[in-house]
Amino acid sequence: MAEFNSEAAIASIAAKVDNIQLTLARADESRRVVYERLEAFALSEQALSTRIESLERELAKMAPVLADYLQKIAQVKGAGMLGRMLWMFGGVILSAAVSLASFWYWIAGKPTP
Repeated sequence: MAEFNSEAAIASIAAKVDNIQLTLARADESRRVVYERLEAFALSEQALSTRIESLERELAKMAPVLADYLQKIAQVKGAGMLGRMLWMFGGVILSAAVSLASFWYWIAGKPTP
């Protein structure tokens, strides 16, 4: 019958325990790195959230100014269109007056002044 070598069994068990301890140490280190990255990510996310909230407040302040600016642009466009129409209307009136005066002088036979 084969003899049981207790020293070899103890050495084998000790090697396995050392291997388990090494694996646990590696897992602890890996978890530590993951938690550090998560914490850094959380801080970064919090900073970005703060910046976004700040931008939202600034945009809320700018909204009335932008609306007023767009209204002024619409008014300027309307005023420009009205000005062009008035110039055209004035030109038509002036042309009609000149044509009427020319026709009158032609009918009356008088020379133009």
